[in-house]
Amino acid sequence: MTGSVFGLFALLPALFLATVVGGNFGGGYGGILSEAIGLGELGIPIGLAMGLVIVTVVTVTTILIIGAGLGALLVRSFCRGSEN
Repeated sequence: MTGSVFGLFALLPALFLATVVGGNFGGGYGGILSEAIGLGELGIPIGLAMGLVIVTVVTVTTILIIGAGLGALLVRSFCRGSEN
């Protein structure tokens, strides 16, 4: 339960990070790739969307795993003496 709370608390910075980093990388790579194959600027929105999705998934997954680990660590440290 505590791990879920830590993980949910960490989602807001993850969404900001995904927007900034994913938008920059995705839009940049989409533009470079579409220019290289002769599509002009058509690949920029596709790269932007892909960058947002990939960075969001990686960031949220990583932060949820870290939050769950911290929550489990805190529960073990607080509940150490209450075991029967």
